[in-house]
Amino acid sequence: MALLERLDECTIPLDGLQELGYPLPDLLHSAKEESKVEVGSQAVCDRCQKVYVVKDILDKSDAEVCLHHPRRMKTVLVNGEKKRVYRCCEDALESIGCARGPHVYKEDNLNALHNKIPFIRAPAYDSNNTNRRKLVALDCEMGYTTAGMELIRLTVVDEEKNMLLDELVLPSNMVIDLNTQFSGVKTLEGVKHDLFSLRKELFKYVDQDTVIVGHGLENDMCALRLIHTKIVDTVALFPHKAGLPYRNSLRTLASAITKKFIQEGSDGHDSLEDASICIDLLKEYIKRKK
Repeated sequence: MALLERLDECTIPLDGLQELGYPLPDLLHSAKEESKVEVGSQAVCDRCQKVYVVKDILDKSDAEVCLHHPRRMKTVLVNGEKKRVYRCCEDALESIGCARGPHVYKEDNLNALHNKIPFIRAPAYDSNNTNRRKLVALDCEMGYTTAGMELIRLTVVDEEKNMLLDELVLPSNMVIDLNTQFSGVKTLEGVKHDLFSLRKELFKYVDQDTVIVGHGLENDMCALRLIHTKIVDTVALFPHKAGLPYRNSLRTLASAITKKFIQEGSDGHDSLEDASICIDLLKEYIKRKK
């Protein structure tokens, strides 16, 4: 298959992975760094940017203390003039938030993440593993916990977009918010896996030589606590015209490149749809490079 034959020209070199913020093998040998954010300490809310005290158990008042805009801004024309408004409510930049929820935070320091839950590598190639794939696409959905953002759903497809895995994940720490508006996860009822058992399932299909495809996969690798260097990222395949740190959203790429419209509903992202569209984008990239 042409897709599998041309993967090497699509994978990101190590310096490119570093520029995009991916966890790299050196992290496994670095000194661990204590997180400055623990229960009872102060953190900056990822939504409203206010400083708050992290709790492990929320009371009723904590559930709506954060006033924020859940969506990013966009540019619209008003009477012939460009104006920046929030996508969620069409209100202007200076407006107060349109949604309420608990304060939450995101840990971005790779060493601190490694200290909380260590990063690992996938197993080495094993010729006896008949289930392993040369390529998979995956999408992770994350929710907020007392330790920052953690994995709550993983979806994995093969190069033909056949589903290999689609599982909810029980976080290692107390859940504060499932981030349903974006994750699409409304409940963890019936969950069968934690991060560690889920990675064992993933490693039935993925080894160190498997190419992993996705969009903004540095976030997914952090959620999985996985260090992987065979990466195809649609952020790199179709870079923003202004260059980094600007990035095209997956939704923008889907409509512009594949003429497909994703993330249209109000129930959050469809991780199967997101993983599958990355396969389509990769195929289109290869087609255009002929």
